[in-house]
Amino acid sequence: MLVEISCDKFKENGNPRGTISFRPGLNAVLGIGTETNSIGKSTFLMIIDFCFGGDDYINKEKIVVDHIGHHEIHFAFEFNGRKHYFSRGTSNPNYVFRCTDSRYLPEGRRGMHKDDFRSFLSEMYQLNYEGVTFRQAISRFFRIYNRQTHNELKPLNATVNEEDRKGIVSIMKIYGLYGPIDALASKVDAAEQAKTGFDFARKHSLAPIAASKDEYNANVAKIKRLRAELEQLLADNDMGRSDPDIIRASEESRLRLLRKELVRERGKITDRLDSIQFDYDYDEAEISRSIDRLKTFFPGLDFSSIAETEQFHKKVRSIIEKEFRQGKEDIEALLARYDEQIAEIDKRLQSYPQIPDVKKAIMDRHTELQRELERLEAANANYDKKGTLTTGLEKAKQELDEVMRRQAGILQSKINARIEELAHLFGDGRKPPYLSISSLSSYVYCLPDDNGTGNRFKAVALLDLAIMEQTNIPAICHDTIVTDSLDAAGKARLIDLYTAYDGTSKQVFISFDNPEGADEKTKKTLYSHEVLRLSKGTQTLYGIAWAAEGAAE
Repeated sequence: MLVEISCDKFKENGNPRGTISFRPGLNAVLGIGTETNSIGKSTFLMIIDFCFGGDDYINKEKIVVDHIGHHEIHFAFEFNGRKHYFSRGTSNPNYVFRCTDSRYLPEGRRGMHKDDFRSFLSEMYQLNYEGVTFRQAISRFFRIYNRQTHNELKPLNATVNEEDRKGIVSIMKIYGLYGPIDALASKVDAAEQAKTGFDFARKHSLAPIAASKDEYNANVAKIKRLRAELEQLLADNDMGRSDPDIIRASEESRLRLLRKELVRERGKITDRLDSIQFDYDYDEAEISRSIDRLKTFFPGLDFSSIAETEQFHKKVRSIIEKEFRQGKEDIEALLARYDEQIAEIDKRLQSYPQIPDVKKAIMDRHTELQRELERLEAANANYDKKGTLTTGLEKAKQELDEVMRRQAGILQSKINARIEELAHLFGDGRKPPYLSISSLSSYVYCLPDDNGTGNRFKAVALLDLAIMEQTNIPAICHDTIVTDSLDAAGKARLIDLYTAYDGTSKQVFISFDNPEGADEKTKKTLYSHEVLRLSKGTQTLYGIAWAAEGAAE
């Protein structure tokens, strides 16, 4: 547990305040007098959070450094009878330094990173919940005004802006109830991402996907018509040539075009030895595409020589750029290389079986039909895949909902049973609040009879106490916003509940305004559990006052 905090900037009437010690159970920071705002109560609770590895003292209390400069916070935890001393400064808050003893001399020049410090606390407090960091576990129970963790309507959320899902998941993990949900939730997420991908591809025309069942059926009918036309196209051919014949003829025609272009380029170089201008209009990529098509339909043939064409043309450019330096011999070598390429194509053309000429119109229509068939079949196949994904997604959601309801029921029963017991101790006749989780992404914290501010914050306090008692959560922290709106009787009952943890391993840190206004029993309890007393003027936390400090304290 946290046993002490000290800082040389803590002053009272110009003198150092010394070490502030803590105990198990209730620890009260008291605001004395009628003017208790802006005296440092909330700021000190932020420092307690800082000692538990939080960052909000640095991020949300910057005005402190503006007024008193950078400073070191010294603090100690005790675990299993051994004290562990630490120092963490505002100038380098990402590192926490171990110290030798209560003199707070750092053990080394390099501190441990704050994440390692948090892991240390997690280990010591046995808060090693899978998928939940130490800060995720305790942060939501440190309800300090400037941290914005005081949303009484969504008390599971770590901040007023956090999504319900994160709060629900964290609490379920803390109670050890999330395991059966985790795998199903991941399955649903993956299915939703896949479905979203299909929708995106359809919207932006990245892939053919039938948009509806009507379009799917229309595609089926069109595929049937196109196949019939393709069969008729082949049947009407005088020679009765087969589909592979047409494809082969198409690729042979393309290869002949390639040969023609190579001859033309060779002629240009021959004609212009004195001023070589290579024709860049020739599409080298087309050569590669032709070769790829040949490989597809004739996988057994060796196209390695032709495949060198693209690299060959790159070499041509390099040679042309250096022609005036390399001279006539290089130009002749270039011409010889063209001859080799042309000869290679001639050899490949001779290897084709002799087939009758296929008219270009037939080849073009054949290609057109094949492409349209492929598009329609892909559109329907993708529609089927999307349907399978949608069905799988709905099934996964149903499974997740069933498991979620079961696990949520267990969680609600545990928490609500204890809240009911605590609420009855108030003796005010009000129905107890209760937690209701409707899904993995939504919950409500209900107050059946009275939705007033005081009753809402009392309900938050009851929730925190129930969860701290039932789990390894080591501490809760309640700013004056939790107690201020309660009537005198409500404050007295809540203080009694806080003191019930005296002598346990749990700690409750609170700030409380004007204890003199409480009944005698409550006043006595508050003073006996006082760890720090603050008031206006030179008795603020730092011994000075500035208008903006702790504006909501």
